[in-house]
Amino acid sequence: MATYLADESFRNQDFTPTATEYDGCSFTACRLAGADLSGIRFLDCTFQDCDLSNATLTGTSFQNVRFASCKLLGLSFDAGDPLAFAVTFTDRRLQHASFHKLKLTRCGFTGCDLTEADFTQADLTGITLVDCDLARATFDNTDLRKADLRDSRHYRIDPTQNRVRGARFSLPEAVGLLQTFGVKIN
Repeated sequence: MATYLADESFRNQDFTPTATEYDGCSFTACRLAGADLSGIRFLDCTFQDCDLSNATLTGTSFQNVRFASCKLLGLSFDAGDPLAFAVTFTDRRLQHASFHKLKLTRCGFTGCDLTEADFTQADLTGITLVDCDLARATFDNTDLRKADLRDSRHYRIDPTQNRVRGARFSLPEAVGLLQTFGVKIN
């Protein structure tokens, strides 16, 4: 296996890793579902219209990586390398993804389906979660200070179990902050 590939484009293929590091590469309409990406480093890469569902990410590094319109079901980002984790997610399916204990301060989520995603003990300080579906997503001991959740929906966040000072929410979805208290709003 080659150790380093730079500025390569991969398009419309069943992708099998051939290097341990990809720098400045683009992946378009590639199928990586179930692929073993363990220990691979992606630096300044773009994934567009790819399927990485259930890929193995043990020790995988994502630094300045952009995922656009991808299918990323069941990914355990928390199994990857947490150092320098910097990813932007746009218009993608991230159901059942795990970000447990990850520092996501250099990440952004826009227009994502994060149904049943796990943000337990994650640091989301100052990040943007705009227009995301957070149905049944888990927030437990999560740091959401100064996070932007405007126009996101279906979340249930217990402000007594999470840090929310300075976070931005929009109505009517902000009602999800009161469900823990049994408050009824008509």
